[in-house]
Amino acid sequence: MEREREGCVRAMDGGGVLGLLTFMAILAFFAYLSRELEIRRVASEIELYLMLFKVARDRALSSTVRKFGELSAREGGRVDLGKIERRVRALIETVIITPEALDPFGIARKMRFFLRTADAILKGEVKRIIPRAERCEVETLASMVEASRALNYVYKVVNHSYTLAKKFKS
Repeated sequence: MEREREGCVRAMDGGGVLGLLTFMAILAFFAYLSRELEIRRVASEIELYLMLFKVARDRALSSTVRKFGELSAREGGRVDLGKIERRVRALIETVIITPEALDPFGIARKMRFFLRTADAILKGEVKRIIPRAERCEVETLASMVEASRALNYVYKVVNHSYTLAKKFKS
């Protein structure tokens, strides 16, 4: 019994407090390290998906340019793929800013107007690149440009969010 009481007194002499503080410091360090490793794992996973988005966007762009080139070559004459790619890239980079309103009265009519106008402009641009294209070919090319535009938009939004998060480490 006396031996047990002596052990308790030794344990309370301050050595236990130092051990406890050391344990808590090591625990805090590993908690921080675990968090940093988890952030790096998630960041590398996001980078992988970002690369997949970029590959999909680039494939859509090359497929669209190739289709424009095929239809231009069918018409005869010399085909400048660089010029076609620049014009298609400009079409893909075009963003339609839709109206915003606090009062939704008439917003459906306005949206319909903007969508129809944007569609007509896109088809006009496609027709300008390939003047002798038939109506169904113009529709197909306009749809390809729209799909490429959507992939480009998704890639840019994800890349922007990732870049900001990486910059501010959040």
